[in-house]
Amino acid sequence: MLRVMTTLGRQRAVAQVLERNRLVAHVAAEFRIARATLSKGVWRYRDLGGVGFEDRSFAPAHRPGHLEGWVVELIERWRRTMKWSARRITRELADGKGS
Repeated sequence: MLRVMTTLGRQRAVAQVLERNRLVAHVAAEFRIARATLSKGVWRYRDLGGVGFEDRSFAPAHRPGHLEGWVVELIERWRRTMKWSARRITRELADGKGS
């Protein structure tokens, strides 16, 4: 069973590979993580230094279908105050009345 690593755990695993010259596969098996995960950690440490150990967001960097904040607020206001359906809101936004 693979597990999620803490920042300290990532540091220890990467140190085993870099400082003790151990194979990634052996260290990954010992820490019960995927080889690819440990390899990624080693590369991040080499590229970014200590910052490479920090937790990262799983959110994508770019979301093409993501609505802007003002649109979300407008939709929420229409739902609350006007009690409009999704179909009506879609029509209003398509007609350009939301801008």
